[in-house]
Amino acid sequence: QDTAIGLVLGAMAVCLRRRSFVSTISRRRKEMRKLILADRPNPQPCPRGPARAISIGKLVDFDDFFQAHIRDRSMYYVNSNLISPLTEPEKMSYAELVGASSVDFFVSHYWGHQFRLLTESLRRHAKHWRADDQWKDTTYWICSFSNNQWNLKEELPGDCDESSFYIALRDAGCKGTAMVLDEKAEPLQRSWCLFELLQTFRLSQERGEDFNGLSLCTASGVLNGGGTGVDIAMGIAQRLATLDLQFA
Repeated sequence: QDTAIGLVLGAMAVCLRRRSFVSTISRRRKEMRKLILADRPNPQPCPRGPARAISIGKLVDFDDFFQAHIRDRSMYYVNSNLISPLTEPEKMSYAELVGASSVDFFVSHYWGHQFRLLTESLRRHAKHWRADDQWKDTTYWICSFSNNQWNLKEELPGDCDESSFYIALRDAGCKGTAMVLDEKAEPLQRSWCLFELLQTFRLSQERGEDFNGLSLCTASGVLNGGGTGVDIAMGIAQRLATLDLQFA
């Protein structure tokens, strides 16, 4: 009997914590929308693709605002619990909601990574390319923030070369690709990331010095820019040595 009572009380405690967490994140989303709409009371849609980039400053602000909820979670959590609910009333992309910009860099990444890895890697990349205090204005095309999650059929109409990914990366204003990596080099095992990598290499050949090519971005700096630690570089090198692309 005591065991049964203990189980019931334990289940009730879990349920109460869960309800408290849900109400807290809901309140936090409302606070964020209030801040956004105070600055942009009438958000306007813009064409899909390169016009829907988001500045690293706005991405860092988003991460800081929701960090107590995001913690070590991935983009899957962020998209379902934050981006989609925040954009539901307007049915537009998050970039459009907060004010989209023309793309500086295209981002290739793995949704299963911790969201903090994405934010910190791009923050360091922005500082690598812009040593002045204007680094927060550097803009990135990130699929979850730049695509309209309420109209993915338009973003991904069928053919790869008609997708918003392809249009953004191939835009003349795009300076290069920022690929976010950890020691496991997960993006290099994803077919869509490999497609983005192929397009990046092709653009490097087509545009020459007008295109900065591929930046390998980590939480400690840009790997091929000399800004990351030896341990990270060695970990990625070891992973690449055993990478099997047949499972991509």
